[in-house]
Amino acid sequence: MAMKLFGIIYMTPRRIQLSIIDLKKLTKVENVFSNTFSNKNYQYDQSVEEIAGAINGYLQLAKDYGVKNVKLWGNQQQLDTIRARYLGEQLYIRTGLHIKWLSTSQLTYYKATAVKVHLDNFEKLSLTSTYLLSLGIERASLSQFDEQKFISTWNIDLGSSHIGEISAAMKLSASDSVEVIEDYIGSKLEHLHHVFSKKKESSNLVLQDAYVLAQKFIPAGKTSYTMNVEDFKKLYATVIKSSDQYLMNFFDLDENEIGRIIPYFILIEKIIKLIAAKKVIITNIAVSDGLAIERATRTGS
Repeated sequence: MAMKLFGIIYMTPRRIQLSIIDLKKLTKVENVFSNTFSNKNYQYDQSVEEIAGAINGYLQLAKDYGVKNVKLWGNQQQLDTIRARYLGEQLYIRTGLHIKWLSTSQLTYYKATAVKVHLDNFEKLSLTSTYLLSLGIERASLSQFDEQKFISTWNIDLGSSHIGEISAAMKLSASDSVEVIEDYIGSKLEHLHHVFSKKKESSNLVLQDAYVLAQKFIPAGKTSYTMNVEDFKKLYATVIKSSDQYLMNFFDLDENEIGRIIPYFILIEKIIKLIAAKKVIITNIAVSDGLAIERATRTGS
C-alpha cells in the first residue's frame, strides 16, 4: 500500500513545526521544529523574515520527501483580523503559501480531536472524568470529557506571553515571588471555583503543550507519559524551591525559557486541586495531529 503523504506547517509566535503525515496510517513520517524565534515578545510581525525562511526550508524538505500537498496554518490568538490578513499577505509574497488562521476554539477542538485518536487508552481513561489542560500563547483552556463524551471547555486568561511577563516582574521582587505568582494565577482561576466546588470524584488530567515536561519525561517514540499525583507533587515541591541553574540543568533549558517554569507548575498544581486529579498524563500530541486527522477524514483515506 503506497503512502499518501501530506505536509502540515503549523506556526505559532514562538516557532514553526513541519509534520509530514502518512494519511493512510495517520503516522508521522517526519516532524521537525524550527528554532525558537529570536524576538522574545512572541510577536509575529517582528519575525516575518525568520518565519518565511523557515517555511521555505520546510517546503524544500517536503519536496525532498516527494510531498505534493503542503498546507500552512497559524495560531491567531494574538492577532486581530486586520493584522492576521496583513501577515498572511506578507507570508504569501515570500513563500507562495496561503495561511489558514486558527482561533482559540479551533485550536482547542483540534487538540482534543488529536488526543481522542492518538492517546493510548483514551477511551478507557475518559470513562471517568478526564480533563485536557492546553497551554496556549494567549490563554490556556481546560476541556472536560466524561463517559467518552466532550462536556465543556473553559478558557483561562493565562498564556505563555502573560507568564513571561509575570516572571519578568517577579525578578524585581524576588523575596516572596512564589506567593505573588500563586495569588495572580489564583485570581485567573476564580471563575472556575463555583464550577468545581461540588466536585468530589477524582479525575485524570491530560497536559498538552507543556513542552518542558514532554521533553523531560516522554520516552522517544512515545506520545505520552503518566505520573500519579504524588509524583507530580514531589516534582512540584522540588521545582518551587530550586535555583534557576538547577532547573536549567534538570529540564535542559536556556535562561529565556526558565522564567515560565514556576508559573506553569503553579497553574498545573492549582488545576490538579481544582479537579481532584489522581493522574497526570503528559502528552506531545498537538494541533498538527488534529489537522492531520481532519484531513484524512475529508480525503477519505
